[in-house]
Amino acid sequence: MTMEIKVSSKNYKREVLESDVPVVLEFYTTDSRACRVLDPVISEVASDMGKKVKLCKIDADAEPDIAEEYNVSEVPMLVRLDNGDLVTWLESGDIVNGSSVNEEEVRGIFEM
Repeated sequence: MTMEIKVSSKNYKREVLESDVPVVLEFYTTDSRACRVLDPVISEVASDMGKKVKLCKIDADAEPDIAEEYNVSEVPMLVRLDNGDLVTWLESGDIVNGSSVNEEEVRGIFEM
């Protein structure tokens, strides 16, 4: 069972900061080709993790305040939080190169 949740400013505190499991934030935009390439891979990785890690998807265009809080300048961007504290992140170039996804890096941020 995948723990994958769309996050907005309305549920951010509850789903992200108060989560009882580690969280991976995926910042994306609907018009990003790289985000579309990443989507099936990240969904599979999140599914493999089950309930050990929660994937929270945040539209950086729709939620600019949250994106700014994490200094998102390019999408996709992945951020790992444990107990609401930033642990690590992956920026766009580390995740997607053209039409290829670095699945090892993506898995790594979930499996920490």
